[in-house]
Amino acid sequence: MRPSMSRGLGVSSGSPGAYWGIGVALFLNTFTNKVDRKGRVSVPSTFRNAVKNSDFQGIIIYALPGEAALEGSDISRFEALSEHIDTHFGPYSDEPNDIAMTVLAEAAELNFDPEGRVTLPQHLRDHAGIADQAVFAGMGKRFKILAPDTHAKQRQSVQGRARDALRSLPPLGAGKG
Repeated sequence: MRPSMSRGLGVSSGSPGAYWGIGVALFLNTFTNKVDRKGRVSVPSTFRNAVKNSDFQGIIIYALPGEAALEGSDISRFEALSEHIDTHFGPYSDEPNDIAMTVLAEAAELNFDPEGRVTLPQHLRDHAGIADQAVFAGMGKRFKILAPDTHAKQRQSVQGRARDALRSLPPLGAGKG
């Protein structure tokens, strides 16, 4: 019997998300929240609920290289990313060090405060151009945090590509035995 995915549920080894690969949270929907002068922003409740069964009660965020945006996930996806970086490249390759210095060394583990907020570090706010508002855009196993104008531009620019990609995507379950 195949389990169903449930929106906003944290994922543990015995939960529905484990069927789809590594045990990660599922982030859906888009929210725009106020950022106060200290850099605190409320994480959408569905995002907080998505990580509630995680080993780390918070989110991991990092700057996306070459893009004015932050990417975030739960700790298990970030651990899997780190492991993938370590095992994907050859032992004498510069790429793992480049990625580690660019992504892992600049990442932030952000705990939720009692009100469900996190404090976005200044260097990450600067990278994404976030001032008084932040858009949380759910992207399945990960999410982006962007300035509202950047989000609007990105959303507009990807519409046609997304339509084409959806048309070429094999039907759900195709090729599964």
